[in-house]
Amino acid sequence: MFRTKVNEDIRIIRREGAKRCLRNLHQYVENVTYCDTQRFSYDEKGNIALNFGSEKEEANTVLVWCMISSFAQMSALCRVNGKFDSNNYKNILWQYPVHRRKSVNEFLAEHKRNIFVVDLPKSFGDIMPLEQLWLEMSIKFTEENVKASSLCGLEREITSMW
Repeated sequence: MFRTKVNEDIRIIRREGAKRCLRNLHQYVENVTYCDTQRFSYDEKGNIALNFGSEKEEANTVLVWCMISSFAQMSALCRVNGKFDSNNYKNILWQYPVHRRKSVNEFLAEHKRNIFVVDLPKSFGDIMPLEQLWLEMSIKFTEENVKASSLCGLEREITSMW
């Protein structure tokens, strides 16, 4: 799991974020949907791993977007082709809420009756259950000796593990 280096500024941000979360805990655990993207890769031996490189498309990697929802008791996973930019965000937002950029914020403002957004503090990945899920998937790929030799195979294994 990727973690930013924790300096004093990050500690303050996390402390204040934790206080805000505790004051409004229900917003973070009840009727909530978490969304995230993660790039997976495979090496020359077929080993599957998390890839924390660029958001840009790279050889032998697949970028996936997912969401989990506490109120709908559902989840979704889809492959993202190309760069996950604001146009891709908006296309997915027709079905699910997701991260925000300027054009996505405009979209959310237009649909605010249907989509409620909780602001998460910067560098506050600790409360993001999907970060843990990505890590657990990666560990399981290794433990179960799951291999991939193509992008289609990698996508199939990610979907199967999901």
